[in-house]
Amino acid sequence: MGLEEMQVEEYRIVPWDHDESVPIGVDREFYIPPEIERVAHEVIAQYDMQVSEMTLITSKPDKGGAIWRIMTDKGPRSLKVLHREPRRSLFCVYAQQWLVEQGARVPALIKTKSGQLYVEAGHKLWIVTDWISLVPASKVDIEGAESLVFGLGEFHRASRGYVPPEFAQQKSRIHHWPKYYSKMIEKIGWMRDLAKAYPDAAGSGQLLSVVDQFESQAKEALAKFENSSFRRMVVKGDPYWGLVHQDYGFSNGQVGEGGIWVIDLDGVAYDFPIRDLRKMITSMMDDMGVWDPAIMRRLIQAYHGANPIDRETYELLVIDMMFPNEFYKHIKEMIFDPLLFMNTEMGPILERVIATQESKQAALAELEREAESYAPGDYEEVPAEARTAPWMRESVGSALEPFGLQLDPSVPSVPGVPSVPSVPSVLSVTSEKADSIAPAKEESALVVLPEIASVADADVGGPIYGSPLASEPQGATPVATVAPAPNPAHAERRPVPPATDIPAIVLPRRAVQRSNRTPRRRKRLASRRTGVRPRRRTQAKPAVRSATRRKAKPKKLVARKRLNVVRRRKAGRRKVRKAVRRA
Repeated sequence: MGLEEMQVEEYRIVPWDHDESVPIGVDREFYIPPEIERVAHEVIAQYDMQVSEMTLITSKPDKGGAIWRIMTDKGPRSLKVLHREPRRSLFCVYAQQWLVEQGARVPALIKTKSGQLYVEAGHKLWIVTDWISLVPASKVDIEGAESLVFGLGEFHRASRGYVPPEFAQQKSRIHHWPKYYSKMIEKIGWMRDLAKAYPDAAGSGQLLSVVDQFESQAKEALAKFENSSFRRMVVKGDPYWGLVHQDYGFSNGQVGEGGIWVIDLDGVAYDFPIRDLRKMITSMMDDMGVWDPAIMRRLIQAYHGANPIDRETYELLVIDMMFPNEFYKHIKEMIFDPLLFMNTEMGPILERVIATQESKQAALAELEREAESYAPGDYEEVPAEARTAPWMRESVGSALEPFGLQLDPSVPSVPGVPSVPSVPSVLSVTSEKADSIAPAKEESALVVLPEIASVADADVGGPIYGSPLASEPQGATPVATVAPAPNPAHAERRPVPPATDIPAIVLPRRAVQRSNRTPRRRKRLASRRTGVRPRRRTQAKPAVRSATRRKAKPKKLVARKRLNVVRRRKAGRRKVRKAVRRA
């Protein structure tokens, strides 16, 4: 099973926000190209229903998605084309089905005539669900927000334990938290550079006066995050934490029969559930213009009533709110068009964000002191050698690792895929035990490798391959050891210290003195490393003529400048070197 569902049409749905065929003056959010409408009718034919009316509710012209309300002989229903890639959308479709089976208040999927949950057409997935009559929660009082947060907790609790099918692309954001925070700090630095590059812009001086404050705020929050229980919480795995909506609010969580219904689930992903809660709380405080700790406490308690949180999760929630999320969310748009943004939009946004900083710091300090009121969670202690996670390390070389992070080749990078044994482990395995470790097709390599090693040792004057973990003293008798079989269920990339002595024969290509190569060979090697082939100069082909060509008039000879071949060759070499450095 997989993407072998019915292929209705070879037409590919693409965003139409820049489509020149759209009539002038038409709102693109309420416009659908005729080709997509034709595909929609062909999709409807795959379901056991008769459609009498079809109304466009909304569309995403910049992404290629749309939602219709269709009136059928079996009641009102919803037809939706998911704008993401099919394998990514499969994760969301089966997640919605899982939530329905768990009793969550989400629209139920209607199956096709062949019993499938979706139809693939136009290189997109289409789904049909029941149309639920909903009304937005109240925004004028805190009770409406509390009910919305309580419904979010119910949604998160029902999503725990979901495991997608193998053919779906798994989407997890749990491991991206450190990267997200580091990118935030980096882009804040970009904002400073852009403000300095456009000193005459209207908002340049105002941004330069506060950007250092927000950058230090992010760095202080990052230091607290690195000392948190994040790594111990990640070990629990994605299904333990469940799914997040990523766009939850008053529009996607509305009041219906029995409580809050959650709609538009085409963007769900694995993540810590408090990320949805943090987005909603900070958005409400930003709209209010002041951070009220009493209201924030009530919202957290309402969520805690539906999906209990422990002390470590509460501390992570407070740390996530300490980052300048509102400043980053609004001001990062300046990167696309700095001059226009600083002259038109930056002033009011900065004034609103700066006005809330004092109340924000006071409210978060008060909430931070209340972490002891929550019960601690049951998380295992991370071993000392694994506390520095790979995503928190620098991948560049250092004094101890001059060629970057050395990965243990005995550990497979993909679960379920056996790894090729490293050369030291192969050489140390005795012949009678090698058959039980290496695959049968590698038996010939096990016999040839010792011979190659003995010949290379005689040329170099010593053993070529040193153990990646420890080197034996000279004169000691090597002990035959068997490399432990990797466990695919817990496969990960583990860093190991580099060998003590690295002979020149195994150094990377950059550290070895390379022989002279022709420009053509250099270009070919660069394309292998980077995957980008240098652009070649091609001669225009003569046009095909049906009739005989008439004799052209003799042209007057004009002295032309001699082609500088040496300069062009040097320019080509510089391009190749740049491509290699980028790789």
